[in-house]
Amino acid sequence: MVSCRFTMTGNFTKNDITTLFEENYEKVVNYIASRISNMSEAEELASDVFVKALEHIDGFKNKGIPIEAWLYKIAHNITIDYYRKKKYPTINIEDVINMESYNSTEKKVLENLDKEEIKIALSKLSSLQQQVIQLRLVSGLRSKEVAQIMEKSDGAIRELQRSGLKALREILYTNKIFITEDSGR
Repeated sequence: MVSCRFTMTGNFTKNDITTLFEENYEKVVNYIASRISNMSEAEELASDVFVKALEHIDGFKNKGIPIEAWLYKIAHNITIDYYRKKKYPTINIEDVINMESYNSTEKKVLENLDKEEIKIALSKLSSLQQQVIQLRLVSGLRSKEVAQIMEKSDGAIRELQRSGLKALREILYTNKIFITEDSGR
């Protein structure tokens, strides 16, 4: 979570903006890279995220929404714009599998599974399920933050995660690759 402090006027100080960038740049790059499969372009787009955030920082109102979720929303929109221009597929499953930001439980489970099998299984999920799993499990966001990013209700996000993980377990089980109930949480 960002440790930036708001001033009484709601404006950010120069130190706050520096901290915002330092604490979130790598996370934003990883999120975008998992969506577009090109690290150099992801870094460029992440820079665009922070330029856009800086341009609109005075309009940011803290209504209980973490600024990190706001940054992911900007990253999400910039990624969508990127695809509108490029017309590429929206996610590279292999990059999601290889992300270094998995929490330890998911990372241990995935290390024990055949990455090609996981890639195939994940590709069978809907794009919404893939995105929710990526934001929740890879990026480590709370369901409320994902809901804000994807403009859906918290309940819808939890259901997409539940149904996505259930479908993933079934696909992997069918292929004789087993994931326990606890491994997807």
